[in-house]
Amino acid sequence: MNSSASISARRDLPVGEDLAVVVLAGGASTRLGAFKPTVPFMGRPLIDHALSIACRSSRNIYVLVNSTEQGARIDQVANLRGARIILDHHETGVFPNPLIRSVRQLNHNLIFLMGCDMPFLDHRLPYLLLGKMGRFGAAIPSWPNGFVEPLTALYRRSCFPSTTVLSLRELVGVMGAVLIPVCELGLDRESFFNINTREDLLMAEGMAQTRSIST
Repeated sequence: MNSSASISARRDLPVGEDLAVVVLAGGASTRLGAFKPTVPFMGRPLIDHALSIACRSSRNIYVLVNSTEQGARIDQVANLRGARIILDHHETGVFPNPLIRSVRQLNHNLIFLMGCDMPFLDHRLPYLLLGKMGRFGAAIPSWPNGFVEPLTALYRRSCFPSTTVLSLRELVGVMGAVLIPVCELGLDRESFFNINTREDLLMAEGMAQTRSIST
């Protein structure tokens, strides 16, 4: 864990704020054909790359899974770096309601959600979003075509609804989120690249090799 990076990042938090990173790792991974967190990428499982990024943003890291079996599989292959594996409340309804109920129980003011399938995500993103969040309930990256990134976004835990929502888009509206154009964050598009298929995995490996050569 890069503790100096984490400490310098926490200094950017306003007094009284406390940020946690929740890595989403409980999806079905049907298009990839394997349990996504444990899929090898550049010699390490995807979840290990995600945790490397998360620990540079916060010391409060959680890995959200759907079952104890999923948690055990992750524990076997990844260096958890102090992260806690937590179960979502999948019995409480359709997505995103189980996710909402799970993160509402965390004792942190700010919750940054990120997928386990984004190996190029910039660890500065939660703090870049916080700088533009103001008093809104969430800060969510958005694209010129109207697409938003609610699963790679920063939320105020106190603003999560206690009532059922029907979709992620409805959640964005209920929370009074501010949409932050990606171009204003100063990050490249690769930072938001996620791996859903074998083709995506091959593309990501090519991108990683190119990055390695260029550096």
